[in-house]
This record gives sequence, C-alpha cells and structure tokens, in this order.
Amino acid sequence: MSGWEHVLPRQGFPLTMLVGTACQPGFTASLDDCLREVFGGYWDMICGDFDGALTFSWPDEEWDYEAAPEGREACEAARWEQFSAVLTTAGFPVPATVRDLSELYLTWGPARREETPDGTRWSIPAALPLPDDLLRLDPVLTERLDGIRRAMRTGPFLGTLIEQLVDDLTSLDRLAAATARTSTTPGSLSRNVGRG
Repeated sequence: MSGWEHVLPRQGFPLTMLVGTACQPGFTASLDDCLREVFGGYWDMICGDFDGALTFSWPDEEWDYEAAPEGREACEAARWEQFSAVLTTAGFPVPATVRDLSELYLTWGPARREETPDGTRWSIPAALPLPDDLLRLDPVLTERLDGIRRAMRTGPFLGTLIEQLVDDLTSLDRLAAATARTSTTPGSLSRNVGRG
C-alpha cells in the first residue's frame, strides 16, 4: 500500500489501472489509445476521458453527512485546498484534469513513457515511490499512512499467530510446549512467557 489513494483525487486509482493496462507486452500507444481500445474512449471511473476534471468525491454518490457534515462542496473545496498547498510547496503544478495528473505521474515516477520506433511504451517501476517521499504531507496524514503500512506488513503474521494460538494452543500445556517452557504452574508460566 503506497498511500497515494489518500492524497490524490479519486481518479488517481483508475488512472494507475489504465497505465498498468498500457504496460502490457505488445501494447505501444498513448493512454488515449488505451482508453479507446479498452473502454471505447469513455470510462466513468475517470469521469469520461483524459480531459475530465479531477474530483475527490464521486459526483453521483449519496453524501454521508454523518462522516462529513459540512457537505460535498465544502469538503471538496477543503480537499483541493490541502492538495494544492502540498503540491505547490513541493514545487509541482496542481493538475486540473486526468491528463494533467498522468503527466504528473511521469514526473513523480509511478509511470514511465518511452517513445520507440514501434510507438509509445509505458512501464511502471517495481516499487512505487511513496507520497511522503515526494511531498510534505500533513503530520496527521503521515501518521495515519504509517499506521496503515505497519498494519499491512504485520497483519498477515499477526493473523497467523492468532490462528495458531486459538486453533492449536488451546491449553497452557500446549502453549508451554510451543514456547519451550516446561513449567505450567499458574504464576511461573506467565513469568516465563513474559521473558520469552
């Protein structure tokens, strides 16, 4: 999880998918050509085509006034203000359209474009740059992204450990055996496990 979905307008994710599609072996064309070939030139996920305006919310979604009581327009304006400030501070232009965002991808590195004798070739690096590598994010957002990344890294291991403890180690004797502890007397087991 790179965290870009918490920073970019909502078209960032489908744009990444489209770039990934354009990276397929044998495809040599522009993103506009890819959009025409795959979606007939119009895709709702990016608000139509590459000249569609970027937004942070879905225009036809029912607004959640409990989560954002200020309303769609005020929330959208606040997100744009924050996004614009972050980009301007880092010296990047503020994109207005999906096409502008695709050009910013090339500057940042999540996408690469190369003109070859056969046509335009697209590629994506094996490891995407993190938004906090390129932008000075709000400390609250940085902390949230760090927490999400930690959970994504440790979650599978923690889930396996919990599954092992719940499914297989249903007694103190089994827990002691699994942790190489021999004492199962009530006080000593917890002291030994705590040291382990």
